Amino acid sequence: MGLLACLLMTGCQSSARFESRNVKIPYACVCAAERVDATRIYQAIQREDRAAVLGMLARRKAMRLEKGVTVRTIGSVDGLTMIRVESGANIGERCWIPDRIVK
Repeated sequence: MGLLACLLMTGCQSSARFESRNVKIPYACVCAAERVDATRIYQAIQREDRAAVLGMLARRKAMRLEKGVTVRTIGSVDGLTMIRVESGANIGERCWIPDRIVK
């Protein structure tokens, strides 16, 4: 899925309307590998379902981003932003986080 699907989907902001920029993550958070996984993991966090969150991390459906990690915003759809990690342990990875984290 990833970036290509994001750019092809209706409602996804393309680079013409979306300003790609570098942002420092303001607090430790999780970042989902696929957009559908982002919805699942953030629902699990809201339910305080620790087992679900840890399971997704263990299966590499999501990764932990530390406070201060630099990311590059790539696109946004349905309240989620695709990012590329620019520093830290997950450098080079692409994943999805809520828009509010990078605003």
